[in-house]
Amino acid sequence: MVIVKKSLVFLCCLFVCVSLCFVYQLSQTQKEIADLLQKEDKISKVLDEMTSFLSDGKYDKQSCPTEEFSVIKQTIEKSMVWIYTKSVFQYGKKKEGSDELEHKYVSEITATAFVVNLPDGFPPGKYILALAHTSSTKEASLNFRVPGGVSSILVTDRVSESTWLFKDEKNEEMKEIEIKPIFTNHEADVALFKFPDGDDIDIPALSLKFGNSDELELGDRIVLFGRHFNVEEVNIRPGVVTALDGLKRAKIAIKKGATEIKRPGVETDPENSNFVANNLIYPGDSGCPAFALRDGQYELVGMAQSMMGPGISFFLRINFVLDIIKKHFESD
Repeated sequence: MVIVKKSLVFLCCLFVCVSLCFVYQLSQTQKEIADLLQKEDKISKVLDEMTSFLSDGKYDKQSCPTEEFSVIKQTIEKSMVWIYTKSVFQYGKKKEGSDELEHKYVSEITATAFVVNLPDGFPPGKYILALAHTSSTKEASLNFRVPGGVSSILVTDRVSESTWLFKDEKNEEMKEIEIKPIFTNHEADVALFKFPDGDDIDIPALSLKFGNSDELELGDRIVLFGRHFNVEEVNIRPGVVTALDGLKRAKIAIKKGATEIKRPGVETDPENSNFVANNLIYPGDSGCPAFALRDGQYELVGMAQSMMGPGISFFLRINFVLDIIKKHFESD
């Protein structure tokens, strides 16, 4: 009888202990579930905020997704081409019995341009878009050694100018194809060429859409696909917009006769023609395309134009470029 009672007491104690352990474990599990639900709610709110930020219809300010660079680079560089321009000038005295001058000077430029289909409202077809100062030489400054120093003359009598498109062949040779300019506007620094006819020229037009550079804001991310020093491989340089019109001088500076800002190779700077970003631009980059991201999608917003110092890089606004092209077609 005593043994039975002890057994019952033991079983009761065991039951109580197991029950307490179960209750404790249940309470801990409920607490963990509550914590998880709270964390999930916080994560959900953060994701909602991020999604709202990414899809707000504005250009993005967050870092560019580097894992996409290799894919987008392959798409863009297929439409980037080499162009070579040869300009012949004459100067000096007239040759006897001829209108030709006695001296000739040849200017040669190799630069990057890219193939585009212009947006709706423009004449259909493929075009080659370039900067004027990298695809045409309006005038040339020649330096001569003279006793006591160096003398310079400005040569403006251009006899001829021709431009060729270079196409990479599978046998690693370069095929030269002459291209004709539709127009070259040195004041605006815009040049447009007719894409050559021929089924064997399989260079695709840029597949990414034209953006709206007027909607750029300070801090927006800019990605330059450049060819610094005319290297073969296209390289990628991210940056941010640092000024919306980097050459608009203060009224007080103009009133007090501040020195006019001049950029190498750029003839004039029409208002609202450029924006500034801290991407580094080097010789060879001029004419290369620059993109902004809108809700994660790349849009063409500018063309690399020049740099006035580290982190002060000028880009020609794509809206300005399209406006110049539109005016040409309307007046033609």
